[in-house]
Amino acid sequence: MGKRVISRRKEYNFGNYKEIALYPVYSGSGRKVREEKAKTTRKAQKELNRKMRIRKIHRLLNGNFNHKDYFVTVTYSEKFVPSTVEEAQADYREFMKKLRKLYKAAGKPLKYMAWIEKGVEKGRLHHHLVISGGVQREQIENIFTKGFCDCKRLRPQSDDLLGLAEYFAKDPKGKRTFTCSKNLDRTCLIPEIKDNAVAKHKIRKLIENNEDKEMFEKLYPGFELVKCENRINEYSRAISVNILLRKKGCYGYDLG
Repeated sequence: MGKRVISRRKEYNFGNYKEIALYPVYSGSGRKVREEKAKTTRKAQKELNRKMRIRKIHRLLNGNFNHKDYFVTVTYSEKFVPSTVEEAQADYREFMKKLRKLYKAAGKPLKYMAWIEKGVEKGRLHHHLVISGGVQREQIENIFTKGFCDCKRLRPQSDDLLGLAEYFAKDPKGKRTFTCSKNLDRTCLIPEIKDNAVAKHKIRKLIENNEDKEMFEKLYPGFELVKCENRINEYSRAISVNILLRKKGCYGYDLG
C-alpha cells in the first residue's frame, strides 16, 4: 500500500517576524517528497543551501538584535593589514577581549555574531560584527587601534537585517570565518510543526496569489507580507511555499 501525501506546516517566530514553510511529506515517514540527493543537480542544491543559510541567519539576527544594537565593520590601515586569516583571527580575539571588558565595565551583556572576510577585489581581510547595544558607539570605535572601526545603529525597519543575512550567506570568493556568542537566543531556530494544518485548496490559493498582500493580512491578522516564494521540485513536481511575514507597525519607534 502506497504512502499518503500530507501537507506539513513549519512555523518559526523570531523578533517581529513569522516565517511559515508549507510542503508535502509522506505520511508515516516525515520526509519531504523530493528527488534523491544523488539526482539533485549541483547548481540547484547550491542555491537551495544558500537560501537555507539566509533564512537561518535572518532568524538569528531578528531573534537577538533590534534597532538598539549595532553593525560594526573593522578594516585595517595599510601598515597593519594581516597577510593570513590566522593573523586576522588573532586581531579579532584581541578586539573582542577589549569589547568584553568595555561591556563588563558598563554592566551590559554582550551578544554578537561576527565574520572575518577576505575581500574579492583586493583580497584584504576585514571584520563584520552585529553586536548588542548598551555602550556608546564612539567607545566601541576607539578600542581598535590598527585601522578604522565603523559602528552604526542597526536599521531593521528597512529590512536591513534581511540584507545582512543575504550578504553573510553569499558564496565567498575568499575564505570567511564565522563565530557567535553562546548567549544568543536560539529558540528562534526551533519551529512549531503541524501536519494538515492548512487545507490543500488554501495552499493552492497561496501559490497562485503569492503577491496578494491583502489576502495574507486576512489569513495572518496583525502581520504584513514581506515575501512569499514558491519552489517546484525538479523531479517530483511537488510545490513548497515559504512565507515571510512582519508585525504591522513594529517599526514605529524613534531611531534618534
